[in-house]
Amino acid sequence: MKRLIPSPAMAVALLALIVALSGSAYAVTKIGTKQIKSNAVTTAKIKNKAVTGAKIRNGSVSASKLRSESTRLNSSHSDRSRMPSSA
Repeated sequence: MKRLIPSPAMAVALLALIVALSGSAYAVTKIGTKQIKSNAVTTAKIKNKAVTGAKIRNGSVSASKLRSESTRLNSSHSDRSRMPSSA
């Protein structure tokens, strides 16, 4: 039975994959809210529907913490009950 030996290209590709995944894993474990500057994450930097009510901890966002332009609803929103009452 012939043994399969990976080609040099496959070895380089696997090494690149391991390096890429380890870098992401390192970032996940080392970067948190203390390392992110205030107002560094803006609306333009957040993908649509990336932040939902289910992903936000209770009490972490209140009407007083929201800017007036951040509470505007677009026409695709149907769940208006989750919006702060002062919006």
